[in-house]
Amino acid sequence: MKKNKINYNKRKFLKFILIGSGVLAVGKMFGFGWASKVQAWTEPTAPAPGGNRPTPLNVGNVGQFKEGGLT
Repeated sequence: MKKNKINYNKRKFLKFILIGSGVLAVGKMFGFGWASKVQAWTEPTAPAPGGNRPTPLNVGNVGQFKEGGLT
């Protein structure tokens, strides 16, 4: 009786270790994928909107024009 209980506990422990290591392995794969995306980010070359995007039409008190149609 005692031997069966020991074997059951060993099997339960081994199952826990195998499932846990699988979960950790999958987590590391997803974690490394996420980390590479974070490292790919680069800082803007100029403060907004200078050099990155044109200024909106409603900024400033001088005459303005827009290329293309306005809807």
